[in-house]
Amino acid sequence: MRNSEEGSLLEGGRPSLFYPVVFAEPLDVEGLRLLGRDAYSVSQNRQALIQASYYLSVFAAAPYPLEDGEIGYRLMHAVDPLYTNSNESELIVELVLSVNELLPPLPHIQRGVSVRLFDDQGQQLLHRDNSEAFGSWLLPRIEERRPITRFGQSLQLLVEKQLVWRGMNWPVELIVLLFSIVTYQFTVQGYRRRLEAEAQMRQLNIQLRQERDLLEQRVLERTQELVSRNSELGNQMQENRRLTQRVLDIQEIERRNLSRELHDEMGQALTAIRTDARLLQKLTEEDQDSMIRASAEAIDTTAQRIYGVTYGLMRALRPAALDDLGLVDGLKQCISTFNFDGLGTQLHLDLRGPLNDLPDSLAIHCYRLVQEGLTNCVKYAEAQNLWLSLSLTTGKFGRPGKLVIQIEDDGLGFELKDDQEGFGLIGMRERALANDGKFNINSAPGLGTQIRIELPIPESDLEF
Repeated sequence: MRNSEEGSLLEGGRPSLFYPVVFAEPLDVEGLRLLGRDAYSVSQNRQALIQASYYLSVFAAAPYPLEDGEIGYRLMHAVDPLYTNSNESELIVELVLSVNELLPPLPHIQRGVSVRLFDDQGQQLLHRDNSEAFGSWLLPRIEERRPITRFGQSLQLLVEKQLVWRGMNWPVELIVLLFSIVTYQFTVQGYRRRLEAEAQMRQLNIQLRQERDLLEQRVLERTQELVSRNSELGNQMQENRRLTQRVLDIQEIERRNLSRELHDEMGQALTAIRTDARLLQKLTEEDQDSMIRASAEAIDTTAQRIYGVTYGLMRALRPAALDDLGLVDGLKQCISTFNFDGLGTQLHLDLRGPLNDLPDSLAIHCYRLVQEGLTNCVKYAEAQNLWLSLSLTTGKFGRPGKLVIQIEDDGLGFELKDDQEGFGLIGMRERALANDGKFNINSAPGLGTQIRIELPIPESDLEF
């Protein structure tokens, strides 16, 4: 066939794209009929003609029915102008193939094999079946699908083979079967073991989740119980401190009352006894050897000694200077009773702030804490220097916030253990805690002892 392009329409109304058949082989009746026919007029040829003309390669037309009723397709190949003597237009060689010729005849197909040919739409074009109907019981059917894309055609070749008992190599097949059975058994066992392991793992996860939930519930209940107990213990400790403070307050009140009773009753009685004894001494002044004068002197001496003991007891029960002169003078009088100069201890005293304006309840606790701290130092420290300081820190609105007591010595010190604290230190700690204060002590052998006490000043008790 020859391509001719001479305008939009040629003579006789033919289209400008024209592929007339100029040569046919074999030149039989069918070939003579094709001479002069336009190949481009067949719709299945157009795409292949254009591609072959443009790319100068082989392209296949889509399958279509032939004159004899069979299915066929054409191969188009443009001949390079270098190999032709034509100067007019290009030549395209067209080879018409029958689909029936694409597959080998049935006698040439292996026994038990079936071959099918499909187009790109999945429609079957040709089928060669040389399979056997019998002797294939329980045997599989093997198939393989291959695409045919050579020369641009898109066909699918399906080859199927039915295995038959007669054509099998029994020793080899038996070995393969045994191997397959063993492999299958191992595979099944492995799969079962994996399923069992997964089931056990799921069960373990469920048990672990349940135990975790149970443990979390127990921990939550235990935590709530501990929180409740801690709250109860905190309330009990707060109540115990309140009761301790109340006991200490009542104790101080009783001591003050007892001190007053001793002063008012015992003091007056002893004063009266001494007055009478001195009156007798004056009446018997001329008779120095009389029994009355000697008895009067003995009574006066005894009464004076009893008064001294009573006065010391009254001062121990309730320091009179604390009520009469205030906390500062009361502390100084307390310090004087220890006779630090005679003990060889140098006292460094530092009193800062309006200490005399503290409420009575806090002042007496401060006095008792200082008294007990100095007593412990005198008894156990063997110190050369003793530092005592009292100060008031600033709170809200410039008012005193808390009272700070610091007692420090350079004495022997001791190993700081809770079970080795004496009753004096325990009493100081309880007294400080009962007043919502803080008690800290630091000590080590040979390094002395440092005590720091902080007592809050309730705003309702401020007298500043």
